[in-house]
Amino acid sequence: MANFIDKAVGYFNPAAGLRRHYQRAALKRAYEAASPGDRWRPRRSGASANADHQADGAKLRAKARSLYQNVPYIRAGLNGRIAAIVGTGIVQRTTGRDAKAIDEAHVQWRKVCDADGRLDFDGLIAAA
Repeated sequence: MANFIDKAVGYFNPAAGLRRHYQRAALKRAYEAASPGDRWRPRRSGASANADHQADGAKLRAKARSLYQNVPYIRAGLNGRIAAIVGTGIVQRTTGRDAKAIDEAHVQWRKVCDADGRLDFDGLIAAA
């Protein structure tokens, strides 16, 4: 929200007022989850979300994983969100003369499709 000074600057110099507004909005968008403490201390100008994510990606991923592993409410919320978004997943419907053989091969492939060997096809869809 603009204060008195911002409004006055915008009245007399709209270009400067717009710059002030943009910079204030950029500060609000700073990612505080990556800061080492719990208080908000903007360290960058907030040029873009992509730039902030690239700079703080490792910290954000580590904190997100920690929350998922240690806070049951977070885990339940994310699992419920995945179920709501993915639903029944991708359902294959094969037609043609070799449909039965293709379906059987697809069922086997769904179990081993992950290159890391940790997830099945439905797990990969949920992770996406």
